[in-house]
Amino acid sequence: MNAIILAGGKNSRIGTRKALLKVNGKPIIQRTIEVLQPLFDKIILVTNEPDIYRSFGLPMVSDEIPGEGPLSGIHAGLGISDSLYNLVVACDMPFIEIKLLEYLKSFVNQVGNSDQSPACIIPSWSKGIEPLHALYHRRVRQEIPPALQAGVRSLRKLVQQWNCQFVELDGWASQHRIDLERVFSNVNTWVEFEQATELARNLTVESKPVPPKVLSVVGYADNGKTTFLEGLLPELQVRGVSVAVFKHHGHRTEPNHLDNVGTDTWRLAQKGANPVGLVQGKTVSLHFALPVEPTPEELAQLVPGVDLVITEGFKRARNPKIEVWRHADQKQPACNGDPYLIGLVTSHQADLPVPSFALNDYAGVAEFIINYFQLV
Repeated sequence: MNAIILAGGKNSRIGTRKALLKVNGKPIIQRTIEVLQPLFDKIILVTNEPDIYRSFGLPMVSDEIPGEGPLSGIHAGLGISDSLYNLVVACDMPFIEIKLLEYLKSFVNQVGNSDQSPACIIPSWSKGIEPLHALYHRRVRQEIPPALQAGVRSLRKLVQQWNCQFVELDGWASQHRIDLERVFSNVNTWVEFEQATELARNLTVESKPVPPKVLSVVGYADNGKTTFLEGLLPELQVRGVSVAVFKHHGHRTEPNHLDNVGTDTWRLAQKGANPVGLVQGKTVSLHFALPVEPTPEELAQLVPGVDLVITEGFKRARNPKIEVWRHADQKQPACNGDPYLIGLVTSHQADLPVPSFALNDYAGVAEFIINYFQLV
């Protein structure tokens, strides 16, 4: 998926290029690029002043239909994008949020990836809709010229006419402790610029983020823990829960691909590098050498930006667990009597004081986890 930044506009109310205003010492557009880069394959900049923005190193395009504001920019950006859906974002929003962008992207998987999919996926909240922080299908490019010829020049009006999906964010934002007022704020006046500058200063001294919740999915060997997680993770994702997973190999003695004897990473680790990492395109693998095996809570400290850390394994850990109990020859669950067991996924009858779920009840387990950890 690609992203399109609209850097055009007359900047009439502020009298200077908003994208280049510095908030905490960094141009707003640079902050935007840094947030978008990990999430999108390509970032396209729509500008009628390419020489001004050439230093940012992005593919650029100018308006084909001049003078029509955001509609001109969306039309031009979609014209050079090879992505079916594209994020369109204004250049004057200093506080766009990674977690919100990930949430919006997850709706593409729900609506399908065809020419019959919604024309746009637009955030909606108590203050209204946000069409300049939204996903647009590439067919919107063909919808814009006839709309302009019909005299409709308001993007807000057009998205109400097109087949768009509106994503209500108030509940989700409260759940994830995201300030939508901040995220959707933009800089149109010098007063708003001063407010953004002060807010950015305050954000740099905010307290540490709330640590992720920790859950272990446990059970006997070959009971289908990984298969269960494959079904559970999409259900958590569509409910807006971000998840990291660590797999435990309790009896593993063979090295992994980063510490195979003789590899470059192994050689560097032997000389004291800790951790040592391997970067392959957009994939980064890190290998830590620790004095003792970490607990699930300690693993969660490695990924502070997610809502939930799930470990596959760690039966003896002192944190909430859900057991997958599949095989009839195992007469009782592995965690029978464990005070940290909070749920059982099974095809058997079990006399345990915790909720039981069918092996394929992924949605039910997802709702249970969200309620148990108060992720909503």
